Amino acid sequence: MQKFALLITLFTFIHSTLTLKLSLKSTLNPEFSDIKLCKVFDENLLVSAGETGTIKVWDTNNGRLLYNLDKSNGGHLSRVVSLASLENGYLATGSFGYYAVRDTSIKIWDLTNGKLKFTFDQPKGGHTYTITSLVQLENGFLASGSQDKSIKVWDVTNGILKFTFDSTNGGHDETIDSLALLENGYLASHSLKHLKIWDIQNAKLKFSVQATSQSSYIYSIVALNDGLLATRLFYDINIYDMTNGVIKYHFEDVDGGHLEYVSSIAALENDLLASCSYDYTIKIWDLANDKLKFTFDNGVQNKSATNSLVSIGNGYLASGTSKGILQIWDVTNKKLVLNVDQSQGSHSDSIDSLILLDNGLLVSSSSDNTIKLWSISE
Repeated sequence: MQKFALLITLFTFIHSTLTLKLSLKSTLNPEFSDIKLCKVFDENLLVSAGETGTIKVWDTNNGRLLYNLDKSNGGHLSRVVSLASLENGYLATGSFGYYAVRDTSIKIWDLTNGKLKFTFDQPKGGHTYTITSLVQLENGFLASGSQDKSIKVWDVTNGILKFTFDSTNGGHDETIDSLALLENGYLASHSLKHLKIWDIQNAKLKFSVQATSQSSYIYSIVALNDGLLATRLFYDINIYDMTNGVIKYHFEDVDGGHLEYVSSIAALENDLLASCSYDYTIKIWDLANDKLKFTFDNGVQNKSATNSLVSIGNGYLASGTSKGILQIWDVTNKKLVLNVDQSQGSHSDSIDSLILLDNGLLVSSSSDNTIKLWSISE
């Protein structure tokens, strides 16, 4: 036991003495706003899409544009609002189906050659409104959620609609906001007032949870380990046990929680969960012990709300702020280690999303309509 404690102490000391470095590798200009990002089967590729309907596929090794997928080669007629990486080098994209242009299609692209493989549209049983969420399931299936209040499951190997979940078979009676694949192969879906769990193999609803008040409305979901699911509420966070749909933990202000709108949550290593808020704080929650572990106060230095979070491994957390500042936090030693602003190469406007590619690059997108690739080293 003493040797084990000594090793933990030694690891913590070594970790605390390392100097993390963040270097700007490339700045990409996709030439559209409302940027969505997606990592795919090839660790060196990055997909971006946005308000023009064009999908751009980038080689992150050199920042070169590989494919420009637009209506000239079968692409979308309106804004692309959802992306999902699939098996066999495929990419699924979904569009915004409101107003004058009623493109409510899902398109399947082969990224090995930049060709369109399938279009799932209304004549094929597709959605009638905006595609809000896409997620890969097991066995070559794709799930799609829509503002038409339905979830559809597609066989991407042959382009056939397998089944639809809607109000006739236990589905939602509101817009589907997002979908998540759980560890056990079940599908989680949520609207503002309902969380539902689906047994895809048997094509049936497993259980449903209803928000009991406006304060318990659901704004996003994140699948966790050990059969847990986190839901982001307006001020609070619920952790559900997905075996029975029961709330296992509820984190609110009396537990040290946020005082303003919670803008994002992210799963971390070692059974930790991060959340950020318009109250200028980032909070780290200990799921194993059902308590707040500590708080990073971003208001002290920047008076800047955090919009996005992503774990970058080795006990570090990346965050992006409304002022375009990219930050790296050492969760192990409870401190800010990097604060990168525009003068150091960061964005000139709000950082809206962050993802970590499998090749180790950190990617940020911003309301300044740029994407930045960052290399991380110690």
